[in-house]
Amino acid sequence: MRYVKLLLATSLALLFLSIFALNSFGQVTINPAGPLKYHVFLVADLGLQGGGKGNKDFTITFSAGPSGSQSITVDVYDDLTSQLLVSGQTNSFDYSQIQGTYYIGQIDDKFGGDFEVVDQAEDLYNKVLATGALPRGRFRIRVGLTPNGSFDELVVNIVPPYLQPLFPVDLQVNRAVLNFRWVSNISRQELHVYSDPFGNKEVLKGDRLPFRRISGGGVEEATAAQQVEGSFIAPVLDDGEIYYWQIWGRIVTSHGDELRKGTLTAFQYFEEAEKMAYIGLSDPDKQAIKDTLIELLEKIVNKRAARSIQEYDVNRVVLDNSPVTREEIMTILKAIIDEELTATSVRFQ
Repeated sequence: MRYVKLLLATSLALLFLSIFALNSFGQVTINPAGPLKYHVFLVADLGLQGGGKGNKDFTITFSAGPSGSQSITVDVYDDLTSQLLVSGQTNSFDYSQIQGTYYIGQIDDKFGGDFEVVDQAEDLYNKVLATGALPRGRFRIRVGLTPNGSFDELVVNIVPPYLQPLFPVDLQVNRAVLNFRWVSNISRQELHVYSDPFGNKEVLKGDRLPFRRISGGGVEEATAAQQVEGSFIAPVLDDGEIYYWQIWGRIVTSHGDELRKGTLTAFQYFEEAEKMAYIGLSDPDKQAIKDTLIELLEKIVNKRAARSIQEYDVNRVVLDNSPVTREEIMTILKAIIDEELTATSVRFQ
C-alpha cells in the first residue's frame, strides 16, 4: 500500500513537472527597469503600427525557452488609474523565432499584429491625435507572451518641457540688477544674447557669450528660478543698447534628445541706474498683482486665506533682492495657477 502511494505521488510530481515544462516559456525582461522620464514621448516611437522611428531607450529580451507557438502581447495602462489604454498582440510564431533582444519599435515590423486604443481611452486618443504624443502623466507598458509565457513592465513618466524667462523681460536694467532669471525643466542649458529681435546677430564674446556653464534643469518639474549673474555678462554689453536673450537646452524624447529654444526676450542695458527711466508699479499694476494673488490663494489654499489679504497693499515686489516688474511677477503667478510651477509655501510681509 505504501508502494502504491509513493508511485502515485511520483506520477503526480512528474505530471506537474511536465505541465510546467510545456507552459514555461522564456523570461521577458525589459531593460533598463525604469521608471524612465521624458519630456516628449511620440506614440509613433512605440512602433506598434509600423513605420515609427522606434524608441531606442529600452530593449525587450525574450530568453531561451522550449518550442511552441507564441504571440507577443503589448498593453499600455494609465499607471495612476490602472485603466487599459492600448492593447494588442503580434501574429503567432514558434518561440525559437521570437527569442532575442529587440527595441519595442522592432516588434511590429518583425512579427506584425494588431494594436488598438480601447474604447475607454477615447479622451487620450483625441489628445494623441492632436499632438502625436502621450500627454502629461505616468504610463505602464506591459510586454508578455501568450498563451503561456511570462511578462515584464516598464513605467514611463511624461513631464512636458517648460522654459519661461522671468527677468529681464521687456524692461530697462542696469549693471547692478542684471541677473538673467528663468524657470525650466530642460537640461544642458545655454544663455544666448542677440543684438537684433530675430536672433540673427548673436553677441559672441569668448567664454562669456554664449554662456554654457549653467547647472540645473532636467526632466523633473521646474520648482525654482535658475539664473546667470549679470556681472559676468555686463562687460560685453554696450551702454544704452537694446538686446535680446534666449535660453537653449536639450529635451528628452522617446527617440533621442532634441534642441529646444526659449522665446527671445528684450531688455535695454545701462551702466548706471541714473541713466534709465524709473520703472515702478502703478496703481493698476498693484491691483492686478493683488487680484492674481487672491485667485492663487483660493485655488491652492482656501477662500479664507484669500480673504485675509484683502486689507493688504502691494508696495513693491522683489525676487532674489532685485526689483520685479508687473510682467515678471504675473508670469510667475500665472504659471503657478496653471500648475506649470509648484508653490511650496506662501508668506506675506
